[in-house]
Amino acid sequence: MHGQDPQTCIFCRVIAGDIDHDVCVAVSGGFVAFPAKQQRPRNHGHMLLVPAVHVTTLQDLPTDLATGWLTATTALSNAVRSAFHATGVTIRMNLGPPGQDIAHLHTHVIPRHPGDELPTTRSQNVPLADRIAITHRLRPHLDAHRATGDPGALP
Repeated sequence: MHGQDPQTCIFCRVIAGDIDHDVCVAVSGGFVAFPAKQQRPRNHGHMLLVPAVHVTTLQDLPTDLATGWLTATTALSNAVRSAFHATGVTIRMNLGPPGQDIAHLHTHVIPRHPGDELPTTRSQNVPLADRIAITHRLRPHLDAHRATGDPGALP
């Protein structure tokens, strides 16, 4: 796995703004989200939810962040559905090799649409400008969830 050390972890560098500046958005409970660099064309808006501090695996997640993870996952899932007009979402975690390539705990939140063929469609690289646009499109929907105080409320 890549990024065992927080100093070299690509997700820690994104969160710090060292690379891919302007793609992160605060969610809640110590978690941030940013668009996946690889996305399937019919699932535009695929986000990664990560702890703002370096946590390698689910087993390493402190108890106080574990509760925040569920709240943040709910808020991000509903914001993604709303922002990208999805009928549902797929939430996915890969824990350890071979599925987890980056050694920073992360949850995939993928917008779903009828006929999107998620399991069979190949991912494509999403340019930085497009990922920034995805973040800007998502942000007001997350803000609406925070304003209601209910992570499950749809704006």
